[in-house]
Amino acid sequence: MQESLFSTSEIRYAILVAIIIGVIVLAAFQIIESRSNRFTQIYLVPGSFENYPSGSTTTFTYGIHSFEKEPMEYNVDFSVGSTYMGSKTFRLDPGGIHLEVERIDLAAIGSLRPLKVTVRARTPLQDYEVHYWIRNRTLLEGLIPVIDETV
Repeated sequence: MQESLFSTSEIRYAILVAIIIGVIVLAAFQIIESRSNRFTQIYLVPGSFENYPSGSTTTFTYGIHSFEKEPMEYNVDFSVGSTYMGSKTFRLDPGGIHLEVERIDLAAIGSLRPLKVTVRARTPLQDYEVHYWIRNRTLLEGLIPVIDETV
């Protein structure tokens, strides 16, 4: 009769250690997956803003779509260049969408262009940002040929 290399208690101990390691690995994967499947989408609605505004204000529509796992509070900041223009706070449920038109007065900023208009959404977990540029129309006037159709 052949003798076993391991005793019954050693085999039981090895099985117990394997089960504990398996449970730890499974829990780690569950935690990583639950954190990786949560995010927020922030965007500017196409066509809602102008890169070459004719007046002293800029208007745009921004959207925030929550793909978070639980209700989330958002603090949204608006800035033009390095100048803070204001903020808003609201709460979204998972799957919720917030659309809002924002108007910013550029008179206090001055006429120096280009200007970066930034919308930054902050949550307790992460920050999100979207932006567009305001450019100086007068710089283009010498570059774009004007077609006179009255002739």
